[in-house]
This record gives sequence, structure tokens and C-alpha cells, in this order.
Amino acid sequence: MKNIFSGVLAAGLILTVSVCGYCASNSLESAVAKANLSFEDILFFENAIPMEVPEPGRPALATEQETPVCSEDLQSRQAEVPWSEYLDDLFRDIREPRAMAQKPFAAQAAENIVRRFKLSDIENAYMRTRITFRTASGDIVHVSGAKASNCAGGGECDDMDRWFLIFHTDRGQTIFVKGDDIANIFIGLGPVGKWVKTGEKDIYFDGDSEKYTAKLYVDLICPKKSTLKVKNRSGVVLKVTIGKLTEAIFEAGGDLKLKRRYIMTYANEIFQDDKGAAYMGRNKVFVFMLKGKEEVYYLIPESKITSSGVTFPEMEKNYAFRIVNGFLEIYSPFGH
Repeated sequence: MKNIFSGVLAAGLILTVSVCGYCASNSLESAVAKANLSFEDILFFENAIPMEVPEPGRPALATEQETPVCSEDLQSRQAEVPWSEYLDDLFRDIREPRAMAQKPFAAQAAENIVRRFKLSDIENAYMRTRITFRTASGDIVHVSGAKASNCAGGGECDDMDRWFLIFHTDRGQTIFVKGDDIANIFIGLGPVGKWVKTGEKDIYFDGDSEKYTAKLYVDLICPKKSTLKVKNRSGVVLKVTIGKLTEAIFEAGGDLKLKRRYIMTYANEIFQDDKGAAYMGRNKVFVFMLKGKEEVYYLIPESKITSSGVTFPEMEKNYAFRIVNGFLEIYSPFGH
């Protein structure tokens, strides 16, 4: 299944899942070991009702203690999947389509074209979400996320070692910040508990004199409540939950209605070098997610879609896809 996850963050899905991945990852195990927590501590904290975590070095105040609600009600919350099984359950229905027989482009009539996308207009659109903040110099920064196709130095690694937050400015600068570098994990009940991991990253934007510090506060009980905070010397410039950020990434994708409805993204693959620094590769991929059921998605490398046309029966058997002169055309070669 590993090859399914190569390329971009599937429009936000893996953003939430990567945070959940801490629950069964080596990152959490090593953090817990460093914090000197006993098995009894872990059992107590896992069964405690979570409250808003205090920032490192500052105890929680009574007015800050809120109970995050992850499920619709307490009963459904108690029935939630254990963290150790969360990843497997979430990705159980993922399918990767196979390219089938190619269709001659010249034989298809123009009136059979269902949708036509100009690739330059939708390329890396997921980086331009509505989650933004303004720098001191007036530049607008869009926040999103992606998962690298590889581990730093090769080999195997945790999900959090491959997930990056992306800060993309209207002036064209793109900065990648590894999620694990800025993760902060507090296990406990309000002030009763321990920080088992802390992290932050200073970010600098071109033409701006300010320093911006990013921190991710991981909620192990309800990952969509995990919070990204960005501060400068004047205070907090951005505070957003992973759930809200995920929604924004979904919204940035194109809407596509065939037999089923999809959210579509088109983007460069993300890689990281031996030191863990992320960069955009040359290859691009399409991701088609079922709308309303985004955990089911289809990842198709751009190289598999030719000008003569190709079908993906596991996804949409009555439609074909082709790329011609910088446009993705989706058409019905079978008269549907």
C-alpha cells in the first residue's frame, strides 16, 4: 500500500491521519520514555477527559479548561476506534486504479467531453487555501500541508517524519516545515500531566523583517482538534485546528461530477533530502477523492494519462482521461 501514499497530501486527509499516527509511532514512544511516564500514567491519561493543554512553562488556568468534543455525542465517542488501529481503519477502502486499454484521441468527438481543466490553473491549488495570515510587510501567507513521497535518507520512517506544513506566499515563496519538528504533546488532565514532546520552528519570509514561530499542539484524543499556532513579536498571527485546515484543503480542490462526485487535486510530488528538508519534485500526480467520503481516493501519476486517452475502470469505467495541449479532458467514449 505504500506506493498509494506517494505524492501530495491527499487534499488534507493525511494531514489529520499523520497527527493520529503519533499514537502508534516511535516518536511518541521515545517521547514517553524521555518523560519517565509509567504504564499506569499512560492508562490514567488515556482514560481522562482531555482539556485544553497549557503551553510549555505555563500552567492551565481554570478559564482555559474546555472539553474538546470529537464525536457527535459521548456515546459515539466512547465507541471510537483505538488509536493503534486508527490508521488501518481509515485507509481500509483506498484503491489505486489501473490504466486499461488506451483510446485513440482522433476518434473521439468534441461533444463527448464532460469536463476540461487547464492544468496551469489547477496546479498546486491546494497550497492556496483560505487559511491565511498577513506578514508585517503585507504579504499574504497561505497554509496547507503535504506528505513527502520518501523518508529522509531512505528506508522506513513514521508518518510524522514525512508530513510537512506548507507556507506559501502570494509573492511566490514556499516554505516547508516538518510536522514532527514543531509538535508539542501534552499527556494529562489540565495541569496534571507532562509534556512528553515540545518543538517549534522559526520562519522567515522574503522582504519581511519579522520572525514567525510555528508550533503544533497535538491532541491525541481528537486529532482534528490539534492546533497550529504561528506567532511573531506582536502576538499570535494564526491559530487554526487541523480539522479546519483539512476542510480548507478539501475546498481548494476542484469539484468533479461523473457517475460519482470527486474532489480533484493536481500537484507536484513532495520529496525530502537526506537531512529531512522538503522540496517539490518534477513529477505531478492527480488525486481524485470521493466527495463526502474522502478516505477513499485514487492517485494517478500524470505520466499515466496520455494524449490518446486512457480509462480507469476501478474508478469510473464509463469515462476516459487524456491530456492535450496543457488541458486535462475527461470524456465519455462509450456514448454515456
